[in-house]
Amino acid sequence: MVVVVVVVVVILVVGVLAFAGVFTPSSSTGQGLTGTPVSYDQVSSAGANAVQNESGGPWRLVAAVGLGLATSASGSIAANAVVSGCTATPAPGSPSGGTLPATPTGSPAGSVALWMFIAANSPGDILIIAVTQNATVPLFILSGSCTSEFSDLGSIAGLSVVNSPLIANTTNSAGGSAFLTSHPGTLQTFILFGPGIPHAPDMPIWGAEYNTCGLASTGTGTLFIALYDASSGSPYGSPMTQSTNC
Repeated sequence: MVVVVVVVVVILVVGVLAFAGVFTPSSSTGQGLTGTPVSYDQVSSAGANAVQNESGGPWRLVAAVGLGLATSASGSIAANAVVSGCTATPAPGSPSGGTLPATPTGSPAGSVALWMFIAANSPGDILIIAVTQNATVPLFILSGSCTSEFSDLGSIAGLSVVNSPLIANTTNSAGGSAFLTSHPGTLQTFILFGPGIPHAPDMPIWGAEYNTCGLASTGTGTLFIALYDASSGSPYGSPMTQSTNC
């Protein structure tokens, strides 16, 4: 069940960007626009502050997703259906569009150029805010059935958790490096959840997911996923490799 939640949340975030935001790869060769890779600890305060300052709250910061895009993607930010019964609308203060930076090849493990901070309010809406080293930008508010995975999660604001590089290095030592070598251009994501995931209700969870599907991908892909107790960095089960729909 924990693995399912991690996969669903990554699919949701990527889906919001690819469909609601219509973000598509902006370069057919090379990486396009790259950003400065940063760890979770380097942007956690900026993300938490941005969530609290956004209208429509009070917001509870329930997750953070680091996106290591292999290629930058450009698009608009507009209202659109994400999945059946769930709609994304531009968050107050969002720009009309922009470019999501790629993480430079050879960046330190666990440091990526783009983080998404996810918050929930009492009506059940979900807020997504993008954070880079240089900017914090509200993107979307989601409403509808796709927000249910977040409804019972506790806040990650102020929690003492291990940093994303430790999670990445542990994952790579457990087979992640071999997966990345075999699948160049893989989307690397690092996902921190607040307490409340079914079967792990009392602990925050870190997930590392390496997925051969990228933004705007179709067909099937392969993912490598590992889970950890975010407070200690201890593995939660064993890493898994499985097929997935893009």
